Amino acid sequence: MTTIIGTIGPSSIQINVLKKLKSIGLNSFRINLSHSNEDLLDYYYQQFEQADIFPSLDTQGAQIRISSFKNNKSYLSGETLKMGLLDTCDIGLNHKEFFQ
Repeated sequence: MTTIIGTIGPSSIQINVLKKLKSIGLNSFRINLSHSNEDLLDYYYQQFEQADIFPSLDTQGAQIRISSFKNNKSYLSGETLKMGLLDTCDIGLNHKEFFQ
């Protein structure tokens, strides 16, 4: 059997949408925890239960994100930027492991 995985989010967590996705062959319903909270998960599980679906969770791992953007200015192609963990950099990142 082929597994067809779909990520369920705010725009697809409606019971009629879940049932439609299931009817057309989606058989693995994934919740991305990067964009969830405890209250939202409770709501998701209520909707899945009503649609007779057993979801899977995608736990979030370390994600490199920009944590600061000096002066919020635009940069030109070819311009040199300094990236680092400090506010003295043009672009600050959130994980020191990125630089190791």
